[in-house]
Amino acid sequence: MKKYSVTSPSSKEYEIELYENADGSFDVSCEGEKIHCDLREIRHGHLYSILLNRRCHDVTVFRKEEGVELSIDGREFQFQVLDEMAKVLQKAGGQRAKKKGPPVIKAQMPGVVIDVLVKEGQRVVKGDILLLMEAMKMQNEILAPADALIKKVEITKGQLLKDGQKMIYMDYDEKSNHSS
Repeated sequence: MKKYSVTSPSSKEYEIELYENADGSFDVSCEGEKIHCDLREIRHGHLYSILLNRRCHDVTVFRKEEGVELSIDGREFQFQVLDEMAKVLQKAGGQRAKKKGPPVIKAQMPGVVIDVLVKEGQRVVKGDILLLMEAMKMQNEILAPADALIKKVEITKGQLLKDGQKMIYMDYDEKSNHSS
């Protein structure tokens, strides 16, 4: 199960729980209402097809600095989406201050690396998924904070992580705005 906090442009906040079933379909619980859906990725991390109440919908996902923009059957919606770990971090520290020097992605809590999705020398754009980790019995996506070049990957699939452990070193593109 994954938990998300979703805030609409009108600042209404929704708590969403996402359960993945063995057949690849999902059960979504929002404000106590449960919905069954089948979600298929068409283009990695960007374009999806969702079957909801026996109707198929095209969903395009755009990650933006202000949150996530969804285009569902041509209609656009903007949301701020935080997974449980991001929400804890937001409450604990708010905005992070800019630092000088090479950016390092660190584990924000103990966990296990589920998968590393980047390799040294790879270019990433802000919002790309760098790795998947499990912490607090939840799968978390660790995203690129800015356009960057992956300089060094210090973790492997299945590795146990300590709080604050250095995972990925990045070299930000000069034109990108970043905070770490």
